[in-house]
Amino acid sequence: MILPSLLEYSAHDLNKRLDQIDQLIQRQQFFEKVYLEDEINTLDSGQTNPLCLHLDFVLSQFAKDRSPILASLGPNEIINCLKLKFPKTKLDLSVHLMGELEDLPAAWQYFESLRKPQNWNMTLFLPYNQATGWRRSFKKYKIGAWLDLSQWYQAQNQMKNVVPKIFDLKYITSLLVMTVSAGKSGQKLTPEVQVALSKMLTQNPQIQHFILDGGWDLAKAQGFMTKNNPQARVDFVAYSGFWANIPNFD
Repeated sequence: MILPSLLEYSAHDLNKRLDQIDQLIQRQQFFEKVYLEDEINTLDSGQTNPLCLHLDFVLSQFAKDRSPILASLGPNEIINCLKLKFPKTKLDLSVHLMGELEDLPAAWQYFESLRKPQNWNMTLFLPYNQATGWRRSFKKYKIGAWLDLSQWYQAQNQMKNVVPKIFDLKYITSLLVMTVSAGKSGQKLTPEVQVALSKMLTQNPQIQHFILDGGWDLAKAQGFMTKNNPQARVDFVAYSGFWANIPNFD
């Protein structure tokens, strides 16, 4: 499945994206934009299919350390807008926290105090060296880990194309893998990265759910799944590859 990214930097742009999603749902066109061929047949003819969205957050210290990357809208702004826009909709949200250690206490405090709607499922993706600690403390969220491109692809190349077992992620079964460098715009997904991803999916059966983030669109995702047919669930995050094909409905 394609997970549309809500990586936004202004309230105006965020509201525009949410309006576009709302219009797609009203026109019964949303699922055809995000489901792969073999997933279409699994759709429930009723109204129980969740709206699956990806919330990307570039937190402040993470952005400063990678200048000129800018910090995005924060969790409070986007989650409040989702509550207002889709108050009765069943949501399945993957939340990608791109943050340094200094960013995480504020994120912890926010999610600890958040009153999550009962019809929402949320998976929080933390830096791989923080995920296990968060998992022990948060029971109302599923906790996953994320790896930047440099943390797995370059490591693989240094090991002569042997993909290492994923870092020590005890009890973590959901992994977000960046397929371009986190937070940078205008990058393209390369064939070499796709080959490396194939090996990663094969050599890490302990991961039940992969999210591949960066450079994807529906056609690329379909091609990757056709070639690989992985055992784990695999979803694909798309920003420009999704929104470029969505009308404004003005």
